[in-house]
Amino acid sequence: MENNNGFFEGFAWAVPSHFKDALANCFFDRGDVLYDERKAYELPWGDVKNTIRMIKVMKVSGSQTTEFDINWDAEIEIEFSGSVGNAPIRINTTQGRLYSTLWTGKMTFFTDGIYSFMPFMLKDAMLKKALDATVKYITPYFTDNYDYIFFFPFDLTNSISTEKIRKVSAHFHVQQEKIKHNYKEVTPKELGLPPHEKYAPTMKYAVFSVSGELDFIKKCLKNALYMPPKMKICKQCKKDVNFVAEKCPYCGFQFDMQDKFNLERHGRLIKNPVSVQPLSLFGDNI
Repeated sequence: MENNNGFFEGFAWAVPSHFKDALANCFFDRGDVLYDERKAYELPWGDVKNTIRMIKVMKVSGSQTTEFDINWDAEIEIEFSGSVGNAPIRINTTQGRLYSTLWTGKMTFFTDGIYSFMPFMLKDAMLKKALDATVKYITPYFTDNYDYIFFFPFDLTNSISTEKIRKVSAHFHVQQEKIKHNYKEVTPKELGLPPHEKYAPTMKYAVFSVSGELDFIKKCLKNALYMPPKMKICKQCKKDVNFVAEKCPYCGFQFDMQDKFNLERHGRLIKNPVSVQPLSLFGDNI
């Protein structure tokens, strides 16, 4: 789950891990400087400017949001330093074109007016249709001595998704007398997902191979992933009530206490050998 020596993998340019928020939001701010080689971040400026390509963000338009889609077409001005003997040039472009250039290394996003399409993001990979379609690409990562596999996509710039890995690992580890598990990360390219080249370079899949009693595995996953709210609103009197309350203390309204957790909102749990049939949390359809 760690970046490669403090840099994000999958980018043609060297993008340090401290640009995590910039990548997550597709918003590079004024003064941000990026180089095409990792060593440039440690070299004296005199050596950098003569040997390595550099992009510096000079101006940004509008205010930063956390919406990747909104920021993608936001206009910015950059300064590009390329070859020895040539003066830096100013380029008016967009946040999305800068992201695409860092990702692919193609300077034509700045010069040829080619439209830069947004990458396939975590929210896209978490859609039911996408998760179901991924099942057949995940199954080759089974090992013979594990009964099940639980997988989900995550993004290195998304703390909530990476925290899911830590929580699932911790719950499985605590129950190691009853559950045997192994963890690995694979990229869309390694899985052969079509078209893998359109996935955001910060995206991977967390794959847990698991052996144990099925109901107990499901229980562990629920404990790791379920985060019920602290409060709920009474439908009758509209007041805030403790989430675990069975009856409203103000008006006596009886709450529906049916379990709302749905494992399929978090990933897919499948059997080995797989029949390409996901498991529901309640009821064994295997």
